[in-house]
Amino acid sequence: GYDSAEGGSVIETGTVEGGEWDDFGPFVIAEGSSLLALLEGTGDADLYVRVGALPDLTAYDCRPWLDGSEEACEIKGPGPVYVSVYGYDDSSDYTLEIAW
Repeated sequence: GYDSAEGGSVIETGTVEGGEWDDFGPFVIAEGSSLLALLEGTGDADLYVRVGALPDLTAYDCRPWLDGSEEACEIKGPGPVYVSVYGYDDSSDYTLEIAW
């Protein structure tokens, strides 16, 4: 996990094939704080964010539903926040920046 008592940021890069998940977290967000996840890349990767558990296709707290791979989510604490990238296209390269 990521100890975020002081806050911080991390940049993850990767490639997701269609139907594949890359999962990150949990990021422990304090009361009154928030987490910002910024996704960019090729193809059509989808950003999912969920408090308390890993997101999936039907359970999430933020899912921008945009075409392409440029998406952003902001989630308010408290709680453990999980950030996932889902491959919607055949193959998508992505850069994911997470700040809390």
